[in-house]
Amino acid sequence: MSFLKEQMEEFKRQQGRKSEHDPRPDLSLDHDYWELVLKEAKEINNYMHGNLHGFRCAGAKLELNDGEFELIPDINSDNWVWPNKKAYKADREEFLIPYAKEIKELFKKVANRCQN
Repeated sequence: MSFLKEQMEEFKRQQGRKSEHDPRPDLSLDHDYWELVLKEAKEINNYMHGNLHGFRCAGAKLELNDGEFELIPDINSDNWVWPNKKAYKADREEFLIPYAKEIKELFKKVANRCQN
């Protein structure tokens, strides 16, 4: 994941875009969600935060449906991180599943805030 973080930090420098928490402000549709999620995640658990940050770097999106966040990976042959579902599922298993309970609570907390 550190390689991924380094690549996205370089991407931010090249693009000249600034964001306090979201490493991909160029993905503007869910930028505000990621700002809140990553800010809260950092206060809960640094490892979980780093993993969510890495998934966002790779292009993961958040959709708010029926009051709950859904994490949507960017799976395509041009994506060097997740060219297929198998690659995404392996990363999800390694980096997110260990924090599944915390992530679910985090997503619920931020989703509630976004609806009020």
